[in-house]
Amino acid sequence: VKGILEFIEAAARIAAVCDNVGFLVMGHEEEHEYARQVRKRTQELNLQEKIVFTGTRNDIPALLRKINVLVITSPKEGLSYSCMEGMAAALPVVSTRCGGPEELVVEGETGLLVPVGNTARMAEAILSIISDGATRKRMGQAGRQRIESHFSGRACAEGFERVYQEVVNNYACRQSSQLWEDIFMGFASDIGILGSRVMEHERLIQGLKDFEGLFKNNFFYRTLRSVYNSLRFRSKT
Repeated sequence: VKGILEFIEAAARIAAVCDNVGFLVMGHEEEHEYARQVRKRTQELNLQEKIVFTGTRNDIPALLRKINVLVITSPKEGLSYSCMEGMAAALPVVSTRCGGPEELVVEGETGLLVPVGNTARMAEAILSIISDGATRKRMGQAGRQRIESHFSGRACAEGFERVYQEVVNNYACRQSSQLWEDIFMGFASDIGILGSRVMEHERLIQGLKDFEGLFKNNFFYRTLRSVYNSLRFRSKT
């Protein structure tokens, strides 16, 4: 769960004091019941005209160019790719203190961090950024520089090379450098293969979830389910 309900509550606070504002909720929708709650709460707060649910998109970079601040409301998050994408697009980030984003966002420099579940603080942080163009630009540029210097492909490769050199140059390694080099490279290869498999499994799982959603929304499935429930009820009576 990405904390979308909390985002809706924060959005309502912002919309109450700022007319010229809109919100995008990007990415695959949460499981069906939670998605229903989100839509219902959006209507209850009269935000239908303010919030757009984009669903799964292949043009995230284009969408990022249309917004002023990236918001992460997750209760728990690993190293956030969406956070890195936003910072790479020179966007300031407002995020909950949920783990991964705290390693990326520098408080007051590239964005703002707020407690998990505190929608009032979340709204205040977002408003402070969108109402100050200079701060928004400064944080966005600082975030992009941080990604380029610490998390770009070149930066990661250079960091990996430094670790490799430290291992190879170690006194114990110098006594049998070829052996240690083979062990290290084998270990690095295993990590790469494992990461690739994890990503592939995640894609397969997401595909199954998408299929499940389409299947359950199918007219024939719903009809058969209704007949089955009716027959089961009659058998019990």
